[in-house]
Amino acid sequence: MKRFSMIFAVLASFAMVAGSAAAATSGSQATPQRADVAIPQVPTDVVDFFDDFDSYTAGTALVVQNGTDWDTWSNAPGGSEDPLVSDLYSNSGSNSVVIIQNNDAIRRHGDQTSGLWKVSFDIYIPSGKAGYFNTMSDFDVAFYWVMEVYFNADGTGDLLTGDPDVSFNWTADTWQTVELIVDLDADLGEFIFDNVSIGTFSWTMGTSGGTGPLQLAVTDFFGATASDEMYVDNYLVEDGLTSISCGDITQFLGPRCNSSGVVQAQLRMVAGDYTGKTITFLVDGSPVNAIIQSDGTRARALLNVPHAGIGQHSVELVDPAGCGYGVGLVNCQVDAPPDPEWERALAEYEDIRATVHGTQPTSMGVATARQFVMPPIDTEVLYDQTGAAVL
Repeated sequence: MKRFSMIFAVLASFAMVAGSAAAATSGSQATPQRADVAIPQVPTDVVDFFDDFDSYTAGTALVVQNGTDWDTWSNAPGGSEDPLVSDLYSNSGSNSVVIIQNNDAIRRHGDQTSGLWKVSFDIYIPSGKAGYFNTMSDFDVAFYWVMEVYFNADGTGDLLTGDPDVSFNWTADTWQTVELIVDLDADLGEFIFDNVSIGTFSWTMGTSGGTGPLQLAVTDFFGATASDEMYVDNYLVEDGLTSISCGDITQFLGPRCNSSGVVQAQLRMVAGDYTGKTITFLVDGSPVNAIIQSDGTRARALLNVPHAGIGQHSVELVDPAGCGYGVGLVNCQVDAPPDPEWERALAEYEDIRATVHGTQPTSMGVATARQFVMPPIDTEVLYDQTGAAVL
């Protein structure tokens, strides 16, 4: 199981939410300050679940290795429905999971009935091969398919939703990203493929055109034909967040490694209300939500990953996706030992898996003698934990 508890901490200049996860390459190798100051409320469960399959043994069935987070259609670990973990292709780290004919792996979402959700994953299909997945609103009482997606062997694709079917194209021998946006409060779903919206549809209509439950139940990866060979990597479920667009970003500063071995970066953004919105980076394959600061006239997003370690680290903006910044590489020469007060602040928030949205807080409360202070929004630098400017 690869759940990543998001750590909320104020790190001298800003708060950060950190988790664990996946830097992209293709092929077989991956591409607060006083105790009397109230702590702002933050949303929880931004990252609900993540799996890049790298902790598993290649050549061994997925559900055999992790029957907690994954299952097969018939609850038959180790049988023909249980797909193999593979190291032939990966978009991060070393592994993915491959879906071939008769494999039928499911990920349960806990029968969610409200809120905004995003399910995303990367796929790789070799030339001449095909792939398929579906999403269901009911699995345990009565099977009800909300949407199905076929990646046909000729490079065409079909989205089936009960509304008019939609055709699209996909590229073989290339990692591409699938996103499913589920707005249960509005009874809407949206399928986005490789940063392009393919279709929006009624969630309750389902592929049968009837009326199904308003519920997010299961993602199903099924090997539908003899041609099926679809590799899946970086499976991510996010709860209650919305994305910003590339047009909101005016400049990407960094990444850099400061004198304490902290990987940092900054996005400058147009002024606006970013309440309820998030920005996600991949840092060494780990999804990290940046803190968004806005005062109505200026805005920025701040990334801070302490104790990244000596050596080269990768930073990539992945949500919003397709902004053209590429993967930034930075080499850390030091990894300073943790400051006890610093670590205490982190521990204070280790169960908060979220990001602060909207208006910038001016301070955070933590029961230590150390003062953690937010810088003013018009300060165009980042600070390390000693308060020294680093960017």
